[in-house]
Amino acid sequence: PERFDFAFRDYIENWAFKSPEPADFFRSMENGAGADLAWFWRGWFYETGWLDQAVVAILQRSESQPARIVFENRGELVMPLRYRLSFGGGEFADCDLPVEVWFHTNRIFEEVRDGRAVEGVVVDPDERLPDVDRTNNRYGRP
Repeated sequence: PERFDFAFRDYIENWAFKSPEPADFFRSMENGAGADLAWFWRGWFYETGWLDQAVVAILQRSESQPARIVFENRGELVMPLRYRLSFGGGEFADCDLPVEVWFHTNRIFEEVRDGRAVEGVVVDPDERLPDVDRTNNRYGRP
């Protein structure tokens, strides 16, 4: 949010009372945020794809072994991956992976070295993303 706010204020300051084109907005936001956002502009503004992030499996032999969580991006668009791990006793942990994890594959394995058994996983637990199929966002006991 801080980088977005800075970039947006910079855009408004530089383009007030002018006639910017979409490319001007995109370039200004990238410069202000200090990030290459071509993946975002292309997917969310110029194409007609959809977002569908899913959790496929929890692989854990025992509590002493690290858990491996299998995630898939089943849609054509990508976004960062936010997920919530559930442990026994009602404890949970929120985790974030950057959008770059999807740049070369549609399936990732994330290792959890917590020392506790993972009972469930929920993708996008706060439902902030426009995921087209939320039925595949839960696995196990969330």
